[in-house]
Amino acid sequence: LEDGEVLDMGGPKPSAEFIVHAAACAPRPTTGMEITVRVGSRSKTLMVTGDRSWTATGAPGLPAPFVRLPITYRNAFGGPGHAFNPVGKGLRAEADGRHPLPNIQPPGKAVTSPQEKPMPSGLAPYPAAWPQRQSLLGHFDGAWLAERWPDLPADASPDYFYTAPEDQRLQGFFRGDEEILLAGMHPEKSIIVSALPR
Repeated sequence: LEDGEVLDMGGPKPSAEFIVHAAACAPRPTTGMEITVRVGSRSKTLMVTGDRSWTATGAPGLPAPFVRLPITYRNAFGGPGHAFNPVGKGLRAEADGRHPLPNIQPPGKAVTSPQEKPMPSGLAPYPAAWPQRQSLLGHFDGAWLAERWPDLPADASPDYFYTAPEDQRLQGFFRGDEEILLAGMHPEKSIIVSALPR
């Protein structure tokens, strides 16, 4: 886990979700690959590209080869000043003048201009302080302090307890026999298939 990151707060959730802490792993050096995770009927694929920067002409530079690239929000679009991912890359140029592109993006939705500001892509949980979750906590005002403290505000949404991105949430809860598939996340096994215990 990233420094200070909590696996799960254990709060009640309206439905099941899954999170993944992993890296894209290629059997030999590559400049790009897809990774996929599937839990039951819910599936998610991401495109992972080696480090690259915008060229002086405003075109994406050639990606560097990699064999392992962590799937973290540090490698997704964002950066200081980006409300939805302050730890990412691509929003601004670095101190050395390079303007990096994100390594992790949805398939078919690659950034095509330095002016684009897409939402970050990933598989890990959103930190509790990020607006994806913080906006669901409700209002901590005088009425809350007088009537509900230390409980959550009355207008808090139970969706706050979700930590995963929306496309990693299931319609209901786990039955206990869902198949789990991981593709492109092991250095020797291109596909790993397992299942939850019944």
